[in-house]
Amino acid sequence: MKVSHEVPRCLLTAQYQFNDYLYCLPHLLDQDEEYKKFFIEAAAKGDYIIMDNSLHELGKAYDHQRLLHWISEIQPNEFIVPDVWMKHSQTAAQAKYWLQYKYPNKTQITAVIQGEDEKSAWLCATLLKDLGYKKLCISYGATWYGDTALDKALGRINFVKKLLNDKNFKDTKFHLLGCAVPQEFGW
Repeated sequence: MKVSHEVPRCLLTAQYQFNDYLYCLPHLLDQDEEYKKFFIEAAAKGDYIIMDNSLHELGKAYDHQRLLHWISEIQPNEFIVPDVWMKHSQTAAQAKYWLQYKYPNKTQITAVIQGEDEKSAWLCATLLKDLGYKKLCISYGATWYGDTALDKALGRINFVKKLLNDKNFKDTKFHLLGCAVPQEFGW
């Protein structure tokens, strides 16, 4: 298991001591010159970078044209295509839409499983896999996981266990986005 924490700007360079890879929020590339410089230099050095779409931070995915710009500029190892919070059909439509673009050779696109409940999240995971996504992300905060942070953590763990035990997902890799409680890393 590899772990990366989003860090405040004052820890950008220190994160090499505790992160296994770099996690880039593209909206910050347009807002913060130091942040942008750090990621441009990290990309030039060949550091492993996962670029998100900033849904969690902005409430919706960042501007499509700016995402395409930063994918071209940074050439991340992975790009998490835009998703729509807890909306499985809109997320699947976005995942299909983003397949039309040509990405840098080293950039793998990944998609986030979203759903209004477990059944729709499962449907979303199946649709994303069927679209050809080899790696799926699972966010930490879906309301259907439970009411408290601990319930959310346990709810996601149970969902992930079901995915891992399903032979249809045997060749799929999973990325856990965020965590509700730090104990999730041990579980």
